Amino acid sequence: ISLTGPCDTISIDNNTTGERLDFGLYALDAGETLTVDCTPGRKTVTHSVDGNAQHWLTSDSDLATFHIAPHPEVPGGINDVQVTFLNGQAATTVTVSYYVRYLGI
Repeated sequence: ISLTGPCDTISIDNNTTGERLDFGLYALDAGETLTVDCTPGRKTVTHSVDGNAQHWLTSDSDLATFHIAPHPEVPGGINDVQVTFLNGQAATTVTVSYYVRYLGI
C-alpha cells in the first residue's frame, strides 16, 4: 500500500478484518511516499526520504497482523480497505497492489 503526499493524519483500515494502521499526526510533504509492505515475513513501513517509518505507527496499530485476507478467510477474497487522511491535494495518491499467493501442503 503506497500513499504519496501531500497529506497528514493517515490511517489505513481493513474494515473486513478489523485491522488498522494509524500513523498519528505524521505528515507527508508533496512528492513523499509512505509504503506499507504486508508480505509475510517482510512487513515494513518505509518513507521515501527518511527510510524506516515503522515508529510512525501508533500503539493501537498492528503491522504484524495487518493483511489483505484471501478466500476463504474473506468470502471471495474481497477486502474493504479504507485509507483516510487530512489536507490532501490533487497530487495525493493511494495505490494498493497485491499478488495472489498459492500455498501448498
